[in-house]
Parts: sequence; structure tokens; C-alpha cells
Amino acid sequence: MTWASFGSKSLIIVLITPLILKKYDTHDVNFWYFVSLWLTFLTLFDGGFGATFVRMIAYRLNIFNNIGNVLDISYQLNIYQLMTSVYKILCLIAFIILSTVGSFLIKDTVNHTHNPILSWITWWVFCLSFVLQLWGNVYLNLLQGANRVALVRRWDAIFNITNTIIISLVLLFIKCDIGYIILLNQFWLIVAVLRNYFLTNNIVFSLKSKVIGIENVNYDGVDKHQVLSSAIKSGVGILFSQGIIQASAFILQQVVDPRILSSYLISLNLLQNIRTFTQAPFYSRIPIYSMLYKDSNIIKLREETQKSTRLVYLLFTFSIVFFYFFSNDIFLFLGTKSKFISLDTWLLLGIAFLIERFGAMHLQIYSTSNHIIWHYLNGISGTILLLSSFLLYPTLGINAFPVGMIIGYLACYSWYAPFKSYQLMNTQFIKYEYSGFLPSLLVLLILLINQIS
Repeated sequence: MTWASFGSKSLIIVLITPLILKKYDTHDVNFWYFVSLWLTFLTLFDGGFGATFVRMIAYRLNIFNNIGNVLDISYQLNIYQLMTSVYKILCLIAFIILSTVGSFLIKDTVNHTHNPILSWITWWVFCLSFVLQLWGNVYLNLLQGANRVALVRRWDAIFNITNTIIISLVLLFIKCDIGYIILLNQFWLIVAVLRNYFLTNNIVFSLKSKVIGIENVNYDGVDKHQVLSSAIKSGVGILFSQGIIQASAFILQQVVDPRILSSYLISLNLLQNIRTFTQAPFYSRIPIYSMLYKDSNIIKLREETQKSTRLVYLLFTFSIVFFYFFSNDIFLFLGTKSKFISLDTWLLLGIAFLIERFGAMHLQIYSTSNHIIWHYLNGISGTILLLSSFLLYPTLGINAFPVGMIIGYLACYSWYAPFKSYQLMNTQFIKYEYSGFLPSLLVLLILLINQIS
């Protein structure tokens, strides 16, 4: 992903979030954040099939020497037909879960918003648009598999910036319920799906002319067992990593005061946006790391990844420290109706996400060897995270979750992945981390000790 794409997604922190916090009360803010939270479940409902199909398309296709010069069109059609079959099932599952479990989890928040009727209408429109976005992964998979990632990211940046500016202007100059803001946001997400459809239709191949009229297509050449196996592994990894982190808000909704929940949702959303933006220096260069490993240039791989991870840690730590010192002043200046989370919880969350990033980046480095182990590590760490949080909640309250994250990741994910990464790069922990991860962890630990003492 490009810097522009990462940065445009993070504009929500600078423009939209302050306006929503200032304009709406606690329950309306919670509704906004819960809908935003459900959007992050798109990856979970995808179940790992997207990444699997992208790899298969990229492996078999040789496209874009000339526009329209597509090799192995039969295999391409089979992949497309298989994707549509799989995503029809995924979309049905997503709609059933959103309309039942999702409605149950969000009902208290919706019923306490300023306009419950509009909020329920907004929720059901969101459910339908969510399914449409999930279906849009079919087109996104085709574009990414055809090595059109940069094109998609450029369009994403344009759409994100446009959407952010329009919503900001509406919030500034028009008095309206939070439901209309959510609907406006969903409108642009649906338009993005249509955009990807037309990009697919024009650049990869003409879907209508090549698919309509084809009946009884078999999947010769497509290893369905490989698709299912790979997707399950990816799905398990997603479920036990991001799935658990996101679900924590719904769990807390059942046991904490709405004002505390609002503070937690604000902090969780802020952290996710910080993580998204600050990971750009590393994740934008993953193709380079893969090329260096393929060329057996391990020394250069070590130098490049060390430089990139150092910048990620610097940006992430600076962001956590900035909000530690200035969050209360910012919220006071904005005159928001919601409060920032307690500073000890913020630092614990910052440390937990730092440790998660530490493990995740080393896992990406090790994955350049095409040895995929993340589903095992996430499964083990996710289970420990859940058990730790459940056992510690009676004692630590809301802090049980970030402490559970720290325990879960340190128990498996964030030591084994770096261990394998160091082996791959022929280096050691201190030698590699002395100028990156260790100083960042030390800074946050000092602040935490000072905060709780």
C-alpha cells in the first residue's frame, strides 16, 4: 500500500473524529464507532479466500504487457466462477450474522441514539451495503491478482480524501443525525465497489462478454482443496488476531457503562488508525523484501527491514506519547461530549499494539520465504489472550484486555515469529532491535510506571 492510501485513511483522525466527538452525545458516538468497527470485520467475513484467490490469479496470469493480452483465459474464467460461487455463500453468511447477532449486539446503542428509528434504518442499510462490499472483493481480488495494486490504492486515496472532505463539510455546516453521516460514508464505500467493477471490466477482462452465457463451468485446473485449505488457515489467523481485538468492544458493551465504552471505542479506533498509518514504511516495501530474499541477498534484506521497522516504531511511539501528554487538552479544546480513556489504559493498549506490531512485521519478514505459519501462531496467542482477559477482568476491569493481549502475544506470536525471522536473516535480537523496538518499549514502560506509581 502506498503512503497516500495509508495517509488518506488516517484523515479520519484529523478531520472527522473531532467533529463527531464535539457534535454528538455518547450514544450517537458509540453508534458511529460500532458501525466503523463492523466495517473492519470485512476481512474476517472474507475468511482468507481473498488472499488465496489473489495468489492463484497472480501465479497463473501474465497480464498487461499489452492491455487485453490475457493468457490462460480458461483458467481465469474458472477462477472467476469459483470466486462468485464462494462469495455468494460468504455474503449470505455475513447478512445472516449481521441481521441477527449484529442487531442483538447493537440494539441497546441504537435504541439510545437521538433518533432510534433513523438509526435502525441506517443499520439495515449498512447490513445490505456491507454485503455488497464483501461481494466487491471479487473484483478487488482480480485487480490485485493482476498486479494492479498501485492503481487501486491511488483510486482509494482519491475516494478517501473526497469522502472525508464531504463528511467534514456536512458536520460543520449541516445539522443532522448521526445516521445520515453513516449513510453518507456507506454511499462512498458502495461507489468504490462499482469503481472496482468497472476497473476490472476495462482492464483485466470483459466480465460480461466472457462469463454471461457460460453454463456448467467446471473447475478444471483449479485445485479446490488447495483453495479451501489455504483460506481456512488464513481465516483462522484473522479470527484469532484482529477478530478478537475488534470483538472486545462488543464484549465490553455488555458489562461497562456507556461512557466508559465510548472512551474505549474512541481509543481503539484511534490506535487502529495510528497502526494503519505508521506501518506504511514497512508494508509498502514488502515486494522489495520478497525480491531480496528471492535473490538470496540476506544482508540487504536485514538492512532494509531494520531501517523500515525502526521508522515504524518511531512513528508509532511518537503517536502514543503525543496522545498521552495532550489528549486531555485536545478533548478540552474541542469541547467534546465524550472523554478520552484513562492514561494507564491508553499506555497498556499502546504497549500491547507495539508488541503485536513487533511480531507481525517479523512474521511478514519470515513469510518472504513462503513458509506460512501465522495461522498457528495467531490461534495459540488468540486463545491465551481470551483466557487471560476473562480471568483478569474481575481484578483489572477494562485493563484486562490490553494485559491479556500482552500475555497472549508474548506467550507465542511475538517471540516465535521474531525467532524465525532472526534465523532467516542470520541476526540476533539485541543486534537487530537495539535502535528500534527496545527503545520504543522502554519509553512506554517508563511512562506506564510513572503513571501508575
